[in-house]
Amino acid sequence: MSAYAIVLVLLCFVLWWGTQVVYKDGMLRIRGILRLLGTGLLVCDKPVIFVPGIKESMLTDSFGRVLWLKLASCFKKTDPLIFREGETTNTVGVLDRLTFFPILLEYKPCFRFMRRLALGKNGYVFGYDWRDYPDAIASRLGELVNRVIEETGEKPSLVAHSFGGLIAHSVAKEQPEKIDKLVYVSVPFRPGVNFFKDIHKGRKVGLNKDILSKEAIFSHPSSFALVPQRGSGNWSGKELMDAKTWEENKWSVFADREVDLVAF
Repeated sequence: MSAYAIVLVLLCFVLWWGTQVVYKDGMLRIRGILRLLGTGLLVCDKPVIFVPGIKESMLTDSFGRVLWLKLASCFKKTDPLIFREGETTNTVGVLDRLTFFPILLEYKPCFRFMRRLALGKNGYVFGYDWRDYPDAIASRLGELVNRVIEETGEKPSLVAHSFGGLIAHSVAKEQPEKIDKLVYVSVPFRPGVNFFKDIHKGRKVGLNKDILSKEAIFSHPSSFALVPQRGSGNWSGKELMDAKTWEENKWSVFADREVDLVAF
């Protein structure tokens, strides 16, 4: 490799590294190069909390090992990402390391927004375990709202994407006096059959069929907040919040129950 090529590679790496958003204690910080490039841009110093959608927060276990998501996990077999109550997980920011990977291109507008937000003094991001119960997630977002008010002396605005919009809506409904503004971005206010399909068949991540298998997604309480329920326009008449319905129809984890029994 020529000296020019080596210099070019090094410059590209420095440019990439220097334009990354850093997450620390729920706050957004920006590395030097992007702050320099951002000079002159319209910057908002009012407190803003970005609430990402489902699957957008990076998760690690109690030992710091990444559970969701490493690039390598998209190409190899891994354990299913089962949700277990009481298990210690940590969120380490929003999933922005794989933006070049085709399955994650849909998140790129959110990353551009966060980079602009990080140029201000009071940009926050709410990372959370998106597998958890929605009310538990909303409770933690409420705690962050209170923290922001204490640290800045101002009510924060919320910018919420996808499933995060449902969480933010719940908090704003419970504590409207603590929220300045709420911006919804592609929020699934109506449940849909696509979410049911994920629970029934699982979702492939790159070449990995296991990490979000049907067993994994069925264990996520948040998944059931997105399926059609009584009172919704696309409700089929089946009680999807009742385990008996899934067992009787042999959906999801119950699909192979008889085969498993025969094999046993």
